[in-house]
Amino acid sequence: MCDNEMDNLPAVSVIVPAYNEGKNIANLIESLLHLDYPKELLEIIIVDNNSTDRTKEIINQYPVKLLEENNIQSSYAARNTGIRNSNGKILAFTDSDCMVSDEWLKSGILCLQEGAGDITIGEVKSLSDHKLNIFEKYDKITAFRHSCKTGALITSKKIFDKVGFFNERFISGGDTEWGERAKEKGLVISLCKQSVVYHPLRKSFNSLLKKQIRVGYGSGQKSKKIKLFNFPQQIIKIHVEFLFWILRVGKMILDAYRIDKITLFDLLSLCPIILIFGLATTYGKIMGRVRKNDS
Repeated sequence: MCDNEMDNLPAVSVIVPAYNEGKNIANLIESLLHLDYPKELLEIIIVDNNSTDRTKEIINQYPVKLLEENNIQSSYAARNTGIRNSNGKILAFTDSDCMVSDEWLKSGILCLQEGAGDITIGEVKSLSDHKLNIFEKYDKITAFRHSCKTGALITSKKIFDKVGFFNERFISGGDTEWGERAKEKGLVISLCKQSVVYHPLRKSFNSLLKKQIRVGYGSGQKSKKIKLFNFPQQIIKIHVEFLFWILRVGKMILDAYRIDKITLFDLLSLCPIILIFGLATTYGKIMGRVRKNDS
């Protein structure tokens, strides 16, 4: 890295929430420690969110800043704790089960400095070194389609003064909701393909089923609470949303087949999986709406 380039680089705080990530957290931290970025300008903050495994013990083995968020069980609450205790002018976010490329941080910051947008979202690629099973193929095709993902988000700390913190009530989709608020403020969210983060694929039916329910629940939390006086209209809306979900995900799968990313056998195998996961997402949405006012 040349001297002129170093002179233009700001101090950065990388913020990572962690909950029972004993199997993954070491790989993430080691990838962060290998970032192509001046160490004196880099602060790595891991926020433990009530882990019951060896997560904190492993984090303490590395030269990073360990914080704890024990009051609210939420990755977004953990991220907010990291924000409040950060020192960098730039904040970068990734997830505890990810690994970052050496150029992730610098490339994302250069995109910001070049005026690509107020918020930079990196490219999230799948992390796999084996032949994928049908569930991994589904995850690879459908995951990380939203425009504002905290697995690879870089922005100025001042942006949070304009937009506010992440909504700690959400169990999923809080990054999307935060991005919507940012857009309402007139801020621009841009993709920086040179800023790459790697995420493992979910390998089993159960792991994907839990994800779909969780994602649906988060989506339901953003919707109006179901009430008796408009119950029929809400049920109709839920059925319509289910249909559109099937069509949207079905199109993703069909497009993957058309460009030879999956075989005809994969396409046929994924049809019932799409239906089951659509029902799981809808169930999560209903639960999110029913319990909307619990918190």
